[in-house]
Amino acid sequence: MILFWLYDSELPLLSMLSNDVIVYAQSGMTNATQECMIRGRRFGGVAVFIRKSFCHLTSLCAKDDYGRVVCVKFMSASLKMLLFVCYFPCNNNSFVYSTRVADVIGFIDCVCCDLPDYKICVLGDLNFECSSTDLGYSLFSDLTSCDDLLNNNIDYTYHRATLGHKSWLDHMFITDIMKQFVCSFTIIDSILNKSDHLPIMSRINVPVDVSTVASRHKTGVIE
Repeated sequence: MILFWLYDSELPLLSMLSNDVIVYAQSGMTNATQECMIRGRRFGGVAVFIRKSFCHLTSLCAKDDYGRVVCVKFMSASLKMLLFVCYFPCNNNSFVYSTRVADVIGFIDCVCCDLPDYKICVLGDLNFECSSTDLGYSLFSDLTSCDDLLNNNIDYTYHRATLGHKSWLDHMFITDIMKQFVCSFTIIDSILNKSDHLPIMSRINVPVDVSTVASRHKTGVIE
C-alpha cells in the first residue's frame, strides 16, 4: 500500500509502476480542493497493490468518499477477510479532527456490518498512538481494541529528525483469531527510505487453495 496526493486524473500512473500488480486506489484531492484552499499535504489518498497471481482471490469491496479508506475483499475456500487500508487525518486538536476520524471509523463499521462473517484487517497510517490519552485511539477503540501487541525490532514508525520526535503512528489491527497466521511483523529502517514514516512489512500465512495459486506462491504467504 502507499499513501499519495494524486488527483483522480493521475491515478492511472500507479498502474505503470509494475506489470505484476493491479491497483485499487482512491484520491482525496477532489474533495479537498472543493472544500478549502490547498495547504500542506494531508488530504487523503490511498492505493493498494495486489499481485496478479492473487487477483482471483481478491476484489475491490468499497472506497470512502474522502480518499482515506480502500477496502479489498479477500476470499479463499477457507478464509474470508476484509483488508482496510487507511490514512487517518492528523490530530490538530479540533472538532473537525474528531468528526473526520468518526467518518472513517463509521465507514469501516458499516462495511463490516454488511459482511459480518468476514475477518478484519485494518492497517495504514492511522496517525495515532495506542494510548488511552490519544484522542484518535480513544475514538478508534469504539471499533476495536489494542490489547495484544506484537513485539517489534523498533518502537516507532514516524521520525521527524529536525525535532527529534519519534512516535508509533502506523499500525496493523487484525481479528484476534488471525494472529495465528502472522509469520512476521517488521518495521523497516532503511537508508533507501526518504519518507519520515518507516514502512511496516507483515507476512501472513493464510490458508488458501494452493491448487489455484501460481506455483511461486503455493506457500499461501501474503505480504
